[in-house]
Amino acid sequence: ADLALQKRLPGRYGLKRKIEVASQIVLRADGRFSYELLYGANEEAAQGRWSVRGGELVLQGDAASRAAPFVLQPPRRGDAVDGPASVIVEYRDEAVAGINLLALGDAPQLARGLSGEQPWPVPFAGPLRHLVLSHPETGRATVALAKRRGGLLRFMVYPPPAGLRDFHAVIGVEDGKLLWDRDGQLIRYDKVK
Repeated sequence: ADLALQKRLPGRYGLKRKIEVASQIVLRADGRFSYELLYGANEEAAQGRWSVRGGELVLQGDAASRAAPFVLQPPRRGDAVDGPASVIVEYRDEAVAGINLLALGDAPQLARGLSGEQPWPVPFAGPLRHLVLSHPETGRATVALAKRRGGLLRFMVYPPPAGLRDFHAVIGVEDGKLLWDRDGQLIRYDKVK
């Protein structure tokens, strides 16, 4: 019965007729899920694996909630776009220190560093091909930089929402709808696609 239910569940599920609340659960056929909830100024997001056990949907989040915790930003007015490469990581326009950086150039050029209050200067002169940014609290991203030879590379960090690093949910399934008992409040998701 669980296997038959697992084959019927993939698709997108959303809340209906909720004022000031938007939420969806996407179940992919490959066993991956994504979950999002917007309620006023609060935002939750998680992704991971899903399965069916005992007729219930089980969502188990990955260690990091966001797929791309670091995103390369376009250059701002005044940013160097050529010359020696340097990297700065920001959150809400403030520099973030302590992000692990791994710069990869043409073989064998490789350098490790940490983000700080000032841009980290990449210590080799050749072209920068890839940059890996990582931190235990936010996750990891690898960025290909085929078109950038140097200048300031400005990244925005998107930390995971509080409380969702260990996301886990058990959700009932009834008549093709998902019924989630969240702290005593029953939330119903209808299949959209």
